[in-house]
Amino acid sequence: MIPYLDMAGLRRRSVYAMVRPSELDVCEQTYPGAAAQSLRGCTDEMQARLRKGYGASPTWGNSLQFGKLPPPLNATGTLPPGVTFVGAPVLGCLEVGASITTAGPVGTAVFKWTARAYDPVPTYVSGVVTGALVALAGTGLSLAFPAGAYSLDNVYQSETAVPEVLLRWLSIMVYWEIRGLLGFKPNDPTAVKLEAAHERCEGFLREVADGVAGLFDIPTSADGDSARTTARVNGYSEQSPYTSMSRQGIQGSTEDNSGVGS
Repeated sequence: MIPYLDMAGLRRRSVYAMVRPSELDVCEQTYPGAAAQSLRGCTDEMQARLRKGYGASPTWGNSLQFGKLPPPLNATGTLPPGVTFVGAPVLGCLEVGASITTAGPVGTAVFKWTARAYDPVPTYVSGVVTGALVALAGTGLSLAFPAGAYSLDNVYQSETAVPEVLLRWLSIMVYWEIRGLLGFKPNDPTAVKLEAAHERCEGFLREVADGVAGLFDIPTSADGDSARTTARVNGYSEQSPYTSMSRQGIQGSTEDNSGVGS
């Protein structure tokens, strides 16, 4: 499987756990390597819970689908040509964004791109010339630019390859463990909120993993359809579908014999 989160992605999602990103630094100083180990362990735990319902795919075998394919690119601006991804992401929390900086046809138009478009101050690779297929270094992905006129207001943006809802739950699980390592202060309101968030996260994971009573599915990506591959029961009844017709027939015969109607 690909990593769902790296430390930079975990740091940005500290808001879900209502803790300060600096707690990662404190944990690393106090217990070197513990945060990264917790991230791997919590990812494995999440995978184990989801595997039964989401891991039996004819395409991927017994592995989970999350992060195996890139999400669609959403385009804005003046008649943006349909740029698409080619390849497979190397990290589940990548959020690729690309903007045209010099207008023109393919081979003339120039763009900039970033692998973390939602960061407060994204780091861009600039001055890249468009082409039939342009590799985005370090992401496992390339951009395929079809023929067309690219305008300065053309912007392309993807969501994460692994659904953000899983990244949210994973970050809460990791920060809960980190807080446990660092210790909880008595009557700390932040710790109380984090505990409540962790309990909700655990409840959601149980529901998602429940193939019979669970009420919602996880998509393949933020813009994708359900990733569930194992058949599930969404409703159940002891009554045969033909019972109602039989009961109607009995009722009709009874009314005919008695000479009355309902």
